Amino acid sequence: MAEEDTETTAHGKPAILKGWATVIASVAALVTAISALLKTPAEPAAEASYKTLAAAVKENSEQSAKNHDDLLNLRNYMEGYIRADRPAASAEPPAPVASTSAPAATGLRLGSGSLGHGAGAAKPAPPPTLGPRPPVWEPPDFSQVKKR
Repeated sequence: MAEEDTETTAHGKPAILKGWATVIASVAALVTAISALLKTPAEPAAEASYKTLAAAVKENSEQSAKNHDDLLNLRNYMEGYIRADRPAASAEPPAPVASTSAPAATGLRLGSGSLGHGAGAAKPAPPPTLGPRPPVWEPPDFSQVKKR
């Protein structure tokens, strides 16, 4: 019995019908794909999506400009704080005190200034310069963007 079904399917009418069904399904899928490519999206949905995305990008642009301003203000504040905390450059450091015994090894530098900033301590590199403030992006109107 199993051999008879295989022969009928391979050589008879069911095989031809199955082939035509495959061709018809393939042509229908091709027509559907082409129509989906050529169809323009619904304008109200596209406009709503564009407005949402444009508002998010504009907000991100404004936040970027605000972050730049905050960083600049923080840098200026820290620079003023450091300058106010340091003694004047013309002041001479105090003379070292002579002692008869060697100082204990504590791992701290001895010298003028605060810990770690004694004589011979490397000065920190200045912070990198900031670029110009980024402009705030204004999105164009949807009517200017949509394809016609």
